[in-house]
Amino acid sequence: RPNQIAVLFRAAHHSQTLEMELNRRGISYEMRGGLKFFERAHIKDVLAWLKILGNHRDEVAWSRVLQLYEGIGPVTAQLIYQRIMELNKIDDLLDFKLTLADKAASSWSRISELMNILISHKHENIGRLINLIIEHYGEYLEEHYSDYRQRQDDLDQLAMFASVYDSLELFLNEISLQENFGLTGGRNQPSDSVVLSTVHQAKGLEWPAVFVINLTNQSFPHPLAIREEEQAEERRLLYVAITRAENYLYLSYPLAIFRYDGYKNLQPSPFISELDSRLFRYNELASKATYAAQDGIEYVPDPDAIVRKKGQFLPDVDEW
Repeated sequence: RPNQIAVLFRAAHHSQTLEMELNRRGISYEMRGGLKFFERAHIKDVLAWLKILGNHRDEVAWSRVLQLYEGIGPVTAQLIYQRIMELNKIDDLLDFKLTLADKAASSWSRISELMNILISHKHENIGRLINLIIEHYGEYLEEHYSDYRQRQDDLDQLAMFASVYDSLELFLNEISLQENFGLTGGRNQPSDSVVLSTVHQAKGLEWPAVFVINLTNQSFPHPLAIREEEQAEERRLLYVAITRAENYLYLSYPLAIFRYDGYKNLQPSPFISELDSRLFRYNELASKATYAAQDGIEYVPDPDAIVRKKGQFLPDVDEW
């Protein structure tokens, strides 16, 4: 049953691509210990800029963006929006002038500056546009959130996902699909929903089937975990993830990620390559792939490591 399946990940932003695909396929899921990706405030903030770029008459998006800034409350935001409604197209914002009080005027100057940058780059890759917004939004993020680094990771993930889109219209249509799913299929009963969770939130819980995703050298262990004691803690965390599975355990990782400047190849987590390959049953892709480590050492999954008993993921305990 769906609620007997858990997908675990090292950090919250690792769920984003999976959430998109579950939504596309109409599969309900429950996010444990946090909000779904597109329900997070900082994600909505950044997307509001793109929605304005796609439709300068989007009142909800303007209201959200304007009220992020000092001196602009609901009343001032509504006054500004009424003036914007007089414009025929987004490019008219380049020559748009407003007379506002001191704080509001300073804030509008910053908003206008970024809007002009986005307009001048509106035909570029969507990931590039999001990075331009992040450069401007980062200061707000740091000032208002103690966990701003984790939120920055979310935004970086959003930019990577958006990099595959060359059309703003297509991207916004995809986002609309995700948001609508959150209002409908995303509210099914837990018995109908696959569980998504960070490993930290999964402590003490078990499921018949567990998928641990994004097990790359860039994400698990965390790239900032450099010291020996930090590496040991990351290893313990993976142990927690693995032992959440009662019957079925799947470890997975992408071979590459796509950014607006091209593909970046990835290697499996060293925690995988350090394990005895006889413990695994590799799928076809993993059994044939070769991964060149940065130090020149190559890790090649052993094609003879297919478990002897068909359908069995791990050998019996007695065989260890």
